[in-house]
Amino acid sequence: MKDQSGIAVLSVILCIAIMASLAAAVLNLERQSHQIVVQGRNDLKSQSIVEAALIQTVAGMLERNPKLRWKADGPPRHLDIYNVGVVIAVRSENNRLDINTATKSAWLQTLKSSGLSMELADRLTDQILDWKDENQLARLNGAERSAYIADDRSRFPANRLFTHVTELAAILNMTPELLTCLLPSLTLHSGKSEPKGSFNSTALIKKAFGNPKVPTPAHVTQGQAYSVSISFQNESSRPNNKVEIIIRLTGDKKKPFWIHEWREARESFYFGDQTQLCPGLQEASKKL
Repeated sequence: MKDQSGIAVLSVILCIAIMASLAAAVLNLERQSHQIVVQGRNDLKSQSIVEAALIQTVAGMLERNPKLRWKADGPPRHLDIYNVGVVIAVRSENNRLDINTATKSAWLQTLKSSGLSMELADRLTDQILDWKDENQLARLNGAERSAYIADDRSRFPANRLFTHVTELAAILNMTPELLTCLLPSLTLHSGKSEPKGSFNSTALIKKAFGNPKVPTPAHVTQGQAYSVSISFQNESSRPNNKVEIIIRLTGDKKKPFWIHEWREARESFYFGDQTQLCPGLQEASKKL
């Protein structure tokens, strides 16, 4: 009888333990579900704020009254959208180096300004130009398929225009440190042979192509691409507290703009400190 009584007590204790574990699991699941719902609501609200800010920005850029029309490359604007403070900066993509249309001299200026020696800048420039040209002939300091095979690479020059700025990571002598330095200054959407170096340019572009000390707002132009940077004030807890949207004004009343790219804060390679030149880059360049 004592043995049976002991077994019964153990069974009760075991059942209680199992029920407690199940209850804890259910509570944890409910807590996680609640967090997901709250996160989802925050994401939806953030998305709504960003979309409203973008529409208001485009409307401002297309305003018929010249005195009220938003200009590019000027100081940022502060708005209140759905009771959230929003900062919007509009800048022309002409402030960035277009990796598909930049000349060799523009690449050399940019790479030298980043801290590379003339020799390294020349080598990388030729490798970049070899990647996007249509032939298999390597430039003097460039690299085509055979050089990538010799370096045991699995990816070879595409011999076409770049489709994304991060494609530069595959260039033979490109380092992660240099690419991180360059990315905020690069674009695919200006179509210009070199950037203009405005007040809203990155520190790298200012050093290479001009360093205006004061804002010089410019009238927006149909057919041109612009970067619309949208950030939330005092909202660091939001999952994506900064968004950059690359748009192009079309001049079409039915569809007044296109969206080329939508970059969120999680894509941190776009959102480094654009007001300072990259620290330690000269040391990193010794890897090349």
